[in-house]
Amino acid sequence: KDLGNYFIIGARQSGKSSVLKAIQRAYAHDSSVDCHYLTLSGAEIMPKLAAALKVGPEAVMDTLRDTPADHRRLFLIDEADLFIAAEPERNYQTLQNFRSLSEEGRCYFIFAGFWKLYEQVAFDYHSPIKNFGETLEVGPLEPEASRDLATKPLALLNIHYQTPELVELILEKTGRKANLIAITCNEILKQFDTGGREITREHVEEALASREMTSALEGWQQLAKDPVCDRLDRILVYSTVKQGSFTIQEAYALLAQHGYRDVEAIKQSFARLELAFVLKKQDKSYHYRVPLFVNYLLELDPDYCLKMELADRGD
Repeated sequence: KDLGNYFIIGARQSGKSSVLKAIQRAYAHDSSVDCHYLTLSGAEIMPKLAAALKVGPEAVMDTLRDTPADHRRLFLIDEADLFIAAEPERNYQTLQNFRSLSEEGRCYFIFAGFWKLYEQVAFDYHSPIKNFGETLEVGPLEPEASRDLATKPLALLNIHYQTPELVELILEKTGRKANLIAITCNEILKQFDTGGREITREHVEEALASREMTSALEGWQQLAKDPVCDRLDRILVYSTVKQGSFTIQEAYALLAQHGYRDVEAIKQSFARLELAFVLKKQDKSYHYRVPLFVNYLLELDPDYCLKMELADRGD
């Protein structure tokens, strides 16, 4: 496509950085586009832009405005959430400047992040980035790409699966989430330290049950970084995970039993859980994307976890 502005939205370890770095490589030999990959560590972006442009922070905007007509700049901005979250307090000044530069055809921006970025794009009516670019959500790998990831790196080491069904088992249990497939293969590889070149079902099951896999499934409990929103997310998950699939009306009814009747807050909770690769909407129902995640939650005893969440809230 022609250069444009995009928002790449996805949970941690979903592949956002890999996408940005692939774009950077694609423009490495294009002399008409000056492409920069920036990783933010906080709410400030000017120091990073200044370092990329090799100017002082106070000269960044003038330098961008002076971009020659036959030359364009593309900034790939990773970990953009804190910057985006701070913009309302600054009257969106930086984002307004970015928008002007894009409208002039001088600079384009691809932001990658999670909830704070999506919240501005989807829910903040006053945000200048609401119609600033196209939103792309990072989802599962395509089936063939998933199979390649599960087989080709191991095949280079002359390690092969006993049956094709074992590959499909990995894809099914991980929901084709790229980092979970990679962890599974790495855990399988560890089991061949003492020799062997054929992957059996026992190898796969041990990898899927590994501590490294459990660690990768954790971290969903604080998606919004806000105690009230995070508790709602957890109560929604603990209330529904044993059902397999459910409608949003059924979720409303369950949450109403626990005192949650704010439809907008519930809608945002569903959005967070979808973006985090926890839930997926199919037709008129929701279901859990990753069977391994469901097993992980069932082992925690969701009924007990729900009881503790409600007790902490004072119910």
